[in-house]
Amino acid sequence: MASGANLSFLSLIAAGFALASIWLGLNVARFYTYDPENAYTWAWHLGMARVQTVVAYALLLVVALVAVWMIFLIISWLNRRRHSLSSQ
Repeated sequence: MASGANLSFLSLIAAGFALASIWLGLNVARFYTYDPENAYTWAWHLGMARVQTVVAYALLLVVALVAVWMIFLIISWLNRRRHSLSSQ
């Protein structure tokens, strides 16, 4: 794997942790803005819920992409190992 691909892979993992942190921060903010009595605060609460849904889907996409990439790396490693053992 080229170094640029390694950097991309590690960047995706870092992005996954960043998205999870953002989601958690929004969850804390939603907890403190739960006030259905106040329309302004409730609007912020609903807006954060929408943003949190988008962040969750983006996180799901990143996790799926990293999982597929990892499967590809493992298969590639096993294939190289099989070829090196068969050539001996």
